Amino acid sequence: MPIRSDNRRVTLAGPHMDAVELAARRWERGACFQNPNGTRTYICGGAPMHYRDGGEWREIDNRWQPSPAPWNYQMTACGYQAFALSRFDAGRMVRLERAGHYVTYQPMALNWSNDLDQIQQIAMPAPVDGAVTNSGADNLCQGGELRWSGAYGPGLDFTYTPSTHFFRKILSIDSLSRIGAPAAYITAGGNPVLQLNFVFASDLDLWIDGVKWDASSRRDTASIVEFRDGTGAMHWWWGVPYATDANGEHVDGTLRVKRQGASLYVSVLVPHAWLAGAQYPVRVDPDTYTGSTTDGYIYGWNADYATARLTSAGLSVASAGCSTGQVSGATCGVYRSFWEFDTSAIDDAATVTQVNLYLTATNVNFQGSGWTIGVYDYGWSSPIDAGNREANYDGALGSPFDANWQTTGSLVVNNTYASSNLDPAWVSKTATTTRYCTISSEDIAASSTSNRVDMGTADNATPSYRPYLSVTVEAAAGNPYYYYQMLSKRRSD
Repeated sequence: MPIRSDNRRVTLAGPHMDAVELAARRWERGACFQNPNGTRTYICGGAPMHYRDGGEWREIDNRWQPSPAPWNYQMTACGYQAFALSRFDAGRMVRLERAGHYVTYQPMALNWSNDLDQIQQIAMPAPVDGAVTNSGADNLCQGGELRWSGAYGPGLDFTYTPSTHFFRKILSIDSLSRIGAPAAYITAGGNPVLQLNFVFASDLDLWIDGVKWDASSRRDTASIVEFRDGTGAMHWWWGVPYATDANGEHVDGTLRVKRQGASLYVSVLVPHAWLAGAQYPVRVDPDTYTGSTTDGYIYGWNADYATARLTSAGLSVASAGCSTGQVSGATCGVYRSFWEFDTSAIDDAATVTQVNLYLTATNVNFQGSGWTIGVYDYGWSSPIDAGNREANYDGALGSPFDANWQTTGSLVVNNTYASSNLDPAWVSKTATTTRYCTISSEDIAASSTSNRVDMGTADNATPSYRPYLSVTVEAAAGNPYYYYQMLSKRRSD
């Protein structure tokens, strides 16, 4: 497949003009291109770009397509398959399948609830039909969403968005007035929460906090919930749910699993206290995963800036964006981001000649110009968790500077930008990954300010917002494509 700037399906920067993809050298999380000058460029991601179909790696296509009965829509060109009905109140209207196993979902009531399990209903699923929006050409893969406008009433929309390694279910709330305020009895019952409910079914067992669920007791967790088969192999998992506001601020929610009569329910709980202070619109995201990624950020948070800069307070993984920068005020925040790319398919004997990191600015919040986000060579402990959080946070600040990603004053939201050329020696080859972190220049200088940028992660639902590493190599003498490279250079001379 030729890769051109004007008509290519894969609109990636990195490969040279008129490069040709070498389909036989694809791997799950990357692609290889032969450049006209004889070099090769590897595009290395942190999320799947291809899926196995027989013995071939094929391009993932997450667009919704018409489906034979009994379904209205399907998405099957991926490592899993999704099927959906058009009516939002049609019962179990979504089914996911993978490796012979399934999960089904039925949207149920949107409520307020509290510590006493009292319920105040906001809305039930409305009798509305969904509309499909499929993307055109973008980088890495093609995607689509199935949206129900007014799924729970005006200003309360719902979308199902298939992605390469997860299936996203999003409740969009356009203003606080759409959900109102909890009644006095809900507030009096303690810790009021927004409760989004689903009935679900699966042929797999649920494991919660490392223990097989007995399918009868109620369980609440702020961790992932796993779907395992009889051998203990995990096929799906629910990620930790979270809500994100218009400023990119987010809060983690809680999953509640319970049996009620003959039905199994899962509920996503989001604190009312956070919703009351959020900037709208707000999105509530309870995701179902089939594969893992490792991008994330770690932050310090304290009234004292020096403490926030030197001591971590929390982390975020499996979210749509990574934050780099700082916030100042009564409480100070410092954010450092961590990135991982699968570079295992790069020829071990090849010489790396150019490396660039591509990130998309999904949210910008800066009060001045001239500060930069730097890329640092840091083999941080992956995946990020509570056990390695502090060591990763401290290690990032002490890691060697490689090159600048961008100066932030001119960043445009949802635009993708390349770093300056990175150190070729840092790229790991053959059965391994390459890791970086990004840190703001003000963090390095220990200057308390409010400048921060969010960049799309490998878990972003929009493939074109995901990060990738472009690695160009020259062949070693004796390699079959070395001679092609030499011939190409002679022709260009």
